[in-house]
Amino acid sequence: MNMNQFVSAVISRMNQSGKKKKAIKKKASAEQLYESFVTKDDWASDDSDNSGYAAVRVRRKKKRPAVSSSSSSEELESNYDSDESDDANEPSSSRSKTKNGNKKTAAKEKRRKATNVRSKKSPKKVVAKKSESNGRRSAPKRQRNGSSSTTTTTVAEKTSASNSTKLEIKSNNTILPALPAEVWAKIFCYVIADVGTMPFLLRITRVGRVFRDAAWNKICWRDVRMDAQGLTRSRECLEHFSESFIGHHTRQLSLSHWEELTIEDLDMILSRTSRLTSLDISFCRKLEISEMLDCLKIRLPQLRSLDLTYVHEYFTQAKPIKADLLADYLKSEESANLRYLYLNGNYIGQLEKLLETAGSWKCAGELQTLDMSGVNTGRSHSGKDGARVTQIAVHHCTRPVDLGILAKATPKLVTLRLAEVSLDYSATTLDENEKVWPLLENVDLACELLLSQSATMSAATNSSGNRPSYRVPGFFRLLQLFSGCRQLKDLTLNGIDGASDLLLLLDDDLPLQQLQLRRCRLMAYTDAETLRGKIEQYLPTLRELDFGWINEGSFENFLNSLFTEFTGEGQLVKVNLIGCPITTEALRALLDRNQHLEWIDLTSCRSVFRGCKRLHSGVADIRELRRSLRQK
Repeated sequence: MNMNQFVSAVISRMNQSGKKKKAIKKKASAEQLYESFVTKDDWASDDSDNSGYAAVRVRRKKKRPAVSSSSSSEELESNYDSDESDDANEPSSSRSKTKNGNKKTAAKEKRRKATNVRSKKSPKKVVAKKSESNGRRSAPKRQRNGSSSTTTTTVAEKTSASNSTKLEIKSNNTILPALPAEVWAKIFCYVIADVGTMPFLLRITRVGRVFRDAAWNKICWRDVRMDAQGLTRSRECLEHFSESFIGHHTRQLSLSHWEELTIEDLDMILSRTSRLTSLDISFCRKLEISEMLDCLKIRLPQLRSLDLTYVHEYFTQAKPIKADLLADYLKSEESANLRYLYLNGNYIGQLEKLLETAGSWKCAGELQTLDMSGVNTGRSHSGKDGARVTQIAVHHCTRPVDLGILAKATPKLVTLRLAEVSLDYSATTLDENEKVWPLLENVDLACELLLSQSATMSAATNSSGNRPSYRVPGFFRLLQLFSGCRQLKDLTLNGIDGASDLLLLLDDDLPLQQLQLRRCRLMAYTDAETLRGKIEQYLPTLRELDFGWINEGSFENFLNSLFTEFTGEGQLVKVNLIGCPITTEALRALLDRNQHLEWIDLTSCRSVFRGCKRLHSGVADIRELRRSLRQK
């Protein structure tokens, strides 16, 4: 824009605005007039070469605020006019003064916004002010170095209102209560009992400061489980966890499936904690049994639970575990506090010798759980997750064993598992009318693997094609041992020939909840009516029943009468009838009497109609099965 254009613009402005005429009369310089005129809105879109004033033009451009109500429009108009008069009188002859003017303009802009907020948010205050001043309203006086008292009050009220809103939002969005870290640590302990220590605690530390402090509490690391999936099983990782999380506060430690664990690593970990009460080193196949037991004697005198499941397998070890090594450990003072002992799946030689030394075990009087399932029966697995057994080997005992010694030495035994153990119980002796194991609740004597592969199994198969069952040597001697059990809840006799004899010796008022008789011969030695009356006594309390693959000739009548003639209300949740000759009528009665049923296997049941011969799992599937049976 040249000077001629500027002069023509001045003349047009003088004709439009009286205020600019006053400015001309004051003999303002050309520079002042130039700077004054370029701040107007109609110059904002002018394409000129005045780059030096571009920033000033943008910073000082005024915009009339929106008027919210008619009562406050006059006040805003007066404020805007006063700002224009201040802008016209501002000195701008130098760049330094222009910067000061910009600062003042910014302050005025803030005051204008506060006034706008006041006019929008609280119009009632303006009306009250008019009544106090007898109907005459004056614009609020502004101070150069601060806002007016009215503006200050309004801003303060606005700030308090916004703070209260924030607090309300914060309280509405709060999901978890503000509890101390110690309380959260106690809550985490209950979660750890279900999901394990890792990776739960490592993940919860990333939530926030309170959760991090709670997760590092020592009470959360009393039970350390290092068998989580996805955890890198290396020596470096083991050293890091032992240094960071394991200490004298640790009470339970699980190193299950840590296959690279050596005796040096185990000694390093156990040296950091001397108050350990539970140790799980199952499936750690590189541990030498003799060295491991010596380490336990030195490091863990307060041990209460020891899990050695599949540490020394049949097919992975050339020689069995010597019974003397285990006997020496159980006779030592360091094992006096032992309550739970798991030896299942290991290859133990001379098992009968180990059982007969039970009278000298330091822990025998307080022992509650003894698991020796498959200790002389090896099996190799293949397929997905090792589901299919491809090879079975049985290490038979050389002489009969007296199980009465173990029964007398362990009066507080609650769980006894001797499944798939090739033993001859014919040497078991017990005084007449002597009752042992009064607290026994869980008994497992299953012999399904021995049934299919053992050379001493009974080959008795009648003309109807019944499957053979395993006749346990000296099984009649075991009947007296279990005749005194008054608390029996779980009884597993799969594959045993003559299991019905044991059932008839049990009391009628037992709180039996689980009965497994898969592949047993029940009708060969017992009358069907007597056996039906015996099992019927347990139906009101049974939650799991297994009759799988029993297809004797007289078993069909027994099974159908058992369910059709039972008039009470059952509590069965899981029933296995695979390969059984159950009829549709008996199946309908079973479903009607047991409303809590969630799982039933009818695979290969030839007497039921097509469509039902499968596994039914889940409440919805059982409901559909009931509906289909009612329509038949």
